[in-house]
Amino acid sequence: MKKDGTVKMAIIDTLYEREQLKMQILADEPKIPAFILNSYALWGASQFGEKDAYKVFYGAGTLRDVLGRLLARKSCMAAWRHTKQDGNTLRLIGPMATVLDYSRDIAGDLQDFLGSQTPYDALVEFQTPGFVNPITDEDLSDLKSIVTQKQVDKAPELPPRSPTNHEDDYPRSG
Repeated sequence: MKKDGTVKMAIIDTLYEREQLKMQILADEPKIPAFILNSYALWGASQFGEKDAYKVFYGAGTLRDVLGRLLARKSCMAAWRHTKQDGNTLRLIGPMATVLDYSRDIAGDLQDFLGSQTPYDALVEFQTPGFVNPITDEDLSDLKSIVTQKQVDKAPELPPRSPTNHEDDYPRSG
């Protein structure tokens, strides 16, 4: 029991350090080597002891996947910074697709571990444990009909159609 508590505290300390590094990276003070070491430490700590959602999330894949996820996020952040400057959103497609692929892999592992209906549900459960979506399918159906009606009400009137004789445009043969 003491070992599990020690391992859990090590993971919590490493997560805290990770959040500090994330803030520095987002503030354009890149500490990439420290972030990579931190990610490797989280992955390594997640390989031992009893599995929980955090260990599944941070321990997904191999060490190569850990580096791949980091590089994908870094290239996505760099592409976003360039996009903010020149508005060329097409450069985001490749990096975002790579980040999404890695996220889907992790979500699939979480889905298996948590027994969620979908990978998306597993990510939501991991990020916000116990969250129950207050919006039901019936609510969405009602909202769709309300929005559709408002769109119809706000739509401009179509101009009157001028009478034409289309028979002259497309003469019949024979």
